Amino acid sequence: MEKQLSSLNFRKSTDPEKVFDEITRRVNDAEIMAEINEKFNFSGDKSFIESFKENYTSNIDNSSIFNRTLFDVDIEALDADQIYTIAAETIVMKYGRPSLLIQNGKFEKPESDVWKGRLHHDSILDNIPSVGRIELQNHATYDWVGTGWLLENSEYLITNRHVAKVFAKKNGNSFVFKQNLEGRTIKSFIDYKEEFGVDEESSFRIDEIVHIAKPNEPDVAIMRVNPNNLDGQILPEGLKISDVPASLNSYVYTLGYPAKDSRIRDSSLMERIFKSVYNVKRLAPGKLINTNSYDYEYHHDCSTLGGNSGSPVIDLQSGKVVGLHHAGTYRKYNWAVQCEYLLELITSLSLV
Repeated sequence: MEKQLSSLNFRKSTDPEKVFDEITRRVNDAEIMAEINEKFNFSGDKSFIESFKENYTSNIDNSSIFNRTLFDVDIEALDADQIYTIAAETIVMKYGRPSLLIQNGKFEKPESDVWKGRLHHDSILDNIPSVGRIELQNHATYDWVGTGWLLENSEYLITNRHVAKVFAKKNGNSFVFKQNLEGRTIKSFIDYKEEFGVDEESSFRIDEIVHIAKPNEPDVAIMRVNPNNLDGQILPEGLKISDVPASLNSYVYTLGYPAKDSRIRDSSLMERIFKSVYNVKRLAPGKLINTNSYDYEYHHDCSTLGGNSGSPVIDLQSGKVVGLHHAGTYRKYNWAVQCEYLLELITSLSLV
């Protein structure tokens, strides 16, 4: 236990108001903040620590896929400074911006009653099968490289340029798959499963690279998937891109495959929050927090990690894609290519 605790980069802070301010900055959501205020007492040091310990050890709903406490640290063994180190991030991930595991096409119930009420749309379950993990064969370094999703009623897969460039490149007026150092062509597939605790696969070969954006263009790549696989499975229905610009502060969610990210300095905290479970499909709800300041870009605050590159950002009400996640600043905000640009691109390529 001492070894685990010493790996945390503890800060000297014993002010519940600082925790509250950090949560407020991260979670721009009045309903969620009201719920947090009901569960945690920020009026003083002792009252906050007591309320945090009580909520920290509470179990997720019994019907949850992943029914464990958020961390595996003995909360009673932590002193005040150590609790304040993990408090804000714990509360944000548990109630404000959770990352929910998916199993057999269903997502675990969130701890937050507010999110339980919001995530009741049938379209969420309809959309989950159309998002997959992009996997590689014959690559020297990577077994998989990111997330992709199928465009509605088509064989076209959408992901990021920086994902596609790992295994594909431009060759004259077209694109080709790269070769490894042994001269073998790198093969790519999309697996629409890769869910927590599920061995089943739903893997389809990527046959063609249709488009990889130039460096000065939005971070998009489009590929064509072979509609047949060895198991006789059929492609999912795919996701519909919204033809209506997204609204500021609208509720959204991402579907994708968060991977362990070595660039994050708080690696021990990340390990405990994600319970060392990476590389499997998750749903992460949040909001659009900036829709007008940048050409072709939105900001959203869903909880993502590196493997989410290529994830769809989906409007909670309509069930349609409003953005393509491609980058983020941990614990601040994420970037997504706007749906307007995606529609213009696929129309220009005569894909619809």
